[in-house]
Amino acid sequence: MSNAALTLEEISRDCWNTVLGAITRNYRGAHARLEIVGLDVGDQIAIDNRPFEGIAADTKRREDVVWIHFSNIEHSVHGVSAIRMIAHIGQGGPVIEIEDRDGVKTILTLSKPEAHELPPAEGHGRK
Repeated sequence: MSNAALTLEEISRDCWNTVLGAITRNYRGAHARLEIVGLDVGDQIAIDNRPFEGIAADTKRREDVVWIHFSNIEHSVHGVSAIRMIAHIGQGGPVIEIEDRDGVKTILTLSKPEAHELPPAEGHGRK
């Protein structure tokens, strides 16, 4: 699959919390990569291969902040103007692009949660 074929779908503001809540429920524990891309900041990998704990939006008073939580790390994007996503790429999980009012994009890429599942502990489930 070529990158030209990938299309990000914009999520309407009134659905941000519903969609981000579903991503949190379905992908908690998946490993994640967080990339920041913009003219003034270049292309930076802020977080790589960290367990994802959740994502949520605060849309009260038009603040439009998105919080992304990892184990022992929290990242926020203020002044969000758009959230777009691709449900999955190949064998991976979703890609969520969060754009702020200055055009800086925060890109969250998630693996499938089962890609990092631990095997059952020995002795569990046995009688």
